[in-house]
Amino acid sequence: MTARPRLSGTLGILFAVTPASAAAVAIAAALGVDAAFGALDRYTDAGLWTGILEITALAALYLNSAARLRRLPALPAEPKFRTPRALH
Repeated sequence: MTARPRLSGTLGILFAVTPASAAAVAIAAALGVDAAFGALDRYTDAGLWTGILEITALAALYLNSAARLRRLPALPAEPKFRTPRALH
């Protein structure tokens, strides 16, 4: 989903960790852990699981993009940024 494999991979991992932690809290709340109930007060069950599925889909798209970009024969060159001091 980006033109940079490292950025796609990093975003994919970030989007994979987020629903995993949300699912862990939801499961803990279902098992009766009191601390988890406070974190989930404002969410409905359907809304929570829909959000988890949406973010999981984003993680899959970003990780797939990173894998495809690494298989390309020639990767696009990374941009070279100059500091403001180097511009003078």
